[in-house]
Amino acid sequence: MGFDEEWQQARAEAANRMRLAGADDGTGRGEPGTSAADLALSSRQLKSIGHEAYELYAGLSAGGKHASGTSDAAAVDLKADGFATGSALATAVDTWNSQVSTLKDACARIQMHLEGSTTAHHEHERDVVAKLSVSKIDQYFR
Repeated sequence: MGFDEEWQQARAEAANRMRLAGADDGTGRGEPGTSAADLALSSRQLKSIGHEAYELYAGLSAGGKHASGTSDAAAVDLKADGFATGSALATAVDTWNSQVSTLKDACARIQMHLEGSTTAHHEHERDVVAKLSVSKIDQYFR
């Protein structure tokens, strides 16, 4: 079986498993009478995770640079005194700062992605509900 055939089969199987649930009211549960999905995550949970990512970002901004000034000064002093440790410490400080910056960027991306996902989910849900409503109305005019 080729890739295209496997892909079509996987899409068909996924379509068979999909269920349309009611609009999310922030509790992670759909409307009464709908079956629970295998994996459910509410807007409130997404916002909470996004908030935690923001808190981590803010903490890294302050705490990640806590020892930077004294470490830089120590590296300069050690180099001036002819110690090879000064260069190694300067390299360690640069690596640390780079890694803190990378982690802060990741936290910011997580937070922004979760906010965007929540907004996009609500917009998509409104579109689906509107289309279904129009579809039901349309049945009566045929």
